[in-house]
Amino acid sequence: MEYGPGDWEGLSNAFADMFEGLGDVKSDESILEFTSFPSDVATGLSISRDGSMLANMPLHGIDSRFERVIFDERRESIRLIGPETDYTYRVPPAILRRRGRLRGLSRLWRLR
Repeated sequence: MEYGPGDWEGLSNAFADMFEGLGDVKSDESILEFTSFPSDVATGLSISRDGSMLANMPLHGIDSRFERVIFDERRESIRLIGPETDYTYRVPPAILRRRGRLRGLSRLWRLR
């Protein structure tokens, strides 16, 4: 799915869905933020309504501007495209493993 800052509601919903259960997610009228849990790989992503973005990964960080945000179907990466930047934020595999744990727990819950 592709969004721009002008579709803040759609972008906010897709962002929350992508990072659900993977760390701390905060959103308001001006910013969307994901921060991994302290026990996981240190990483984070912030997207502002004004088109700015900040990403932190273990070996790099980026501070830039975007016009388009593309979420991959598997909810494993986000591509942020701007006038001078084409950056893909990939959720580290160690963090993605939390989804498997969550799915397993939901299956157990249904058995009750």
